[in-house]
Order: sequence, then C-alpha cells, then structure tokens
Amino acid sequence: MAGHDCINIKRLDDLEKTVFGNGKPGLKEMFIRQDESIKSLNENTDKLATSVSALVKFMSEIRGANKMRTTITWLIGIIITLGLAYIGTVVTIAIGN
Repeated sequence: MAGHDCINIKRLDDLEKTVFGNGKPGLKEMFIRQDESIKSLNENTDKLATSVSALVKFMSEIRGANKMRTTITWLIGIIITLGLAYIGTVVTIAIGN
C-alpha cells in the first residue's frame, strides 16, 4: 500500500502544481484572468450597444429630415405648377374676352 500512497501523493502534487502553478500561472490564475477579460468584454459590449443605439437614432432622424426636405420640395413644385396653371387660365380667359 505504501507504493500506492506515493502515487496518490504524486498525483495530488501534480494537480496542485497545475491548479496553483509552479513558478508559472496555474489554472487558478488563468481563470481569474479569463474572468477579468470577460467582464471587460461585457463592459465594452454594453458601451458598443449604447453607441450603436445612438447611431441608429441619429440615422433615423436624418432619414426623417431628408423625407421632410423631399416632401417640402414636392409641395413647392406643386404650388408653382398650380400657380402657373392659374396664371395660364387667367391669361387664356383674358385673351378670350
């Protein structure tokens, strides 16, 4: 049984070195770093989502402004056309009388 105990102790020592490191970062340190990286990534994702949301809102406002400009342009065109048609009608009636 003594040989079997030595093998188990060696395995435990190897596991301890793997988990806590043996002069190098072990699994524990790697997990801590990964956790910090994930938290940082989550923060950056939240910031990015906020920026994208603001960009989408801005784009929507620009589209609305462009639609309004187009509508105003059409209205001005319609008013000018109606005005010219009215003037043409008045001139035609005046010439006819």
